[in-house]
Amino acid sequence: MEHSTNTGIVHVDIDRVLVNNDYPGSFSKKRMLEEVERIRNVGALQPIFVMPYSGNRYVVITGEVIYHAAKAAGLRMVPVTLVDYTNEQIAQAILFEKLERDDLNFIEEAEVYNSLINDHGMSLEDLSKQIGLAPATINTKIRLLKLSQDIRGKLKHSSLTEGHARALLKLDSEEFQIKALERIIEKEYTVKQAEEFISEVVTKGTIEVNEPKKPLRFVIKDNRIILSTLKKSIADVQKMVDVSIDMKEEQIGDNIVLTLTIPNKKK
Repeated sequence: MEHSTNTGIVHVDIDRVLVNNDYPGSFSKKRMLEEVERIRNVGALQPIFVMPYSGNRYVVITGEVIYHAAKAAGLRMVPVTLVDYTNEQIAQAILFEKLERDDLNFIEEAEVYNSLINDHGMSLEDLSKQIGLAPATINTKIRLLKLSQDIRGKLKHSSLTEGHARALLKLDSEEFQIKALERIIEKEYTVKQAEEFISEVVTKGTIEVNEPKKPLRFVIKDNRIILSTLKKSIADVQKMVDVSIDMKEEQIGDNIVLTLTIPNKKK
């Protein structure tokens, strides 16, 4: 049983839809649970893109998460859009769908761009138009794949950012890159601290360098020091601009409230 709409979408029995084992979908558990909840509330609104298969059945090209969520939600009929793709077009469609994953990290993103260009013949310019990123930005991301598989694996499973990874590219030696990465993770360096650390490694030619300077932080627990500092700053401003500033201090509950009164016009 199936019925169609005037939008090119056909509703078919979910048992006639098959997962594409040659191109398995890629999605997070979180996305899956969100899709199940959405379908239970409003139904399956987005179609699954499918191709005809033997025995009056269909095979999923993209939208596998919708298929699994619809099954979990107990739907009998699902919306599908029929497509007629070559193997090359199937691979490209699946890679573009992967880019929409909410848990896609920057290394996986670079791998998708690299695959679209180098494995599936898409030009840099066409890819740029499709995803709305400048060619230079795409190239910068793909450059991250110059890092070894081992390093990329560590980056995937860390909380580090693309900026940290780009900093590692300044080191020519994989040995130095691995040691630098381990230290960056251990010390929880920011991108700026990682860049400073790696610049010093490059300059000195050794991984044994001083710690990047951390910004000084002061903890002041005495409110009298804070009030005195504020009053002095206000007095200094008054001298500089020749304006009378009145500061009123009140104790309201557990708080000290300061009210500043500044003339709107010069005398």
